[in-house]
Amino acid sequence: MVKLKPLPDIFPRNKPRILFIGTSPGKRSSLSRHYYAGNSNIFWKLIFEAGLTKKLLKSSQDRQLTHYGFGLTDVIKEPTLDQAKIKDERTLKDILKLHKRLLSHKPKIAAFVGKKGYRIFSRNKGKLEYGFQYRFNEDTIIFLLPSTSGQSYGDTNYTAKLKWFKELTKFL
Repeated sequence: MVKLKPLPDIFPRNKPRILFIGTSPGKRSSLSRHYYAGNSNIFWKLIFEAGLTKKLLKSSQDRQLTHYGFGLTDVIKEPTLDQAKIKDERTLKDILKLHKRLLSHKPKIAAFVGKKGYRIFSRNKGKLEYGFQYRFNEDTIIFLLPSTSGQSYGDTNYTAKLKWFKELTKFL
């Protein structure tokens, strides 16, 4: 069996305009060593159609996001085959590490891609709404986006997901 490895963070040289934060790398992303690499993941299509990139990128081009001032990371760096099995107790160390990355890199927007990662980070057990959440500090606002996984159409269809990615651009 192949050992799955965490993905390295991707940060632009300067303060990120947006830091996209996933929950944890999936199997395909871990094996390919690129973010949002699942065949049915629509992250790349959404950021293009929302006007965040000038061309439609592939997951293998994830490092090109730095040219737009964007970065990529995950709440939990270890790959997870089933996000439902992520236990909150195990994640406190991951949350503290993400806090340090946010304080160190000072993105304008920390955009959580999916409720699970945001729920872990914020420790919020209640009802979540997409969009602006709160100001993390004087540098960074927290924004919640729908999941881009092909398995995530329970509460948002493609049109609704795109609406929230377009809403994100208004905060730039």
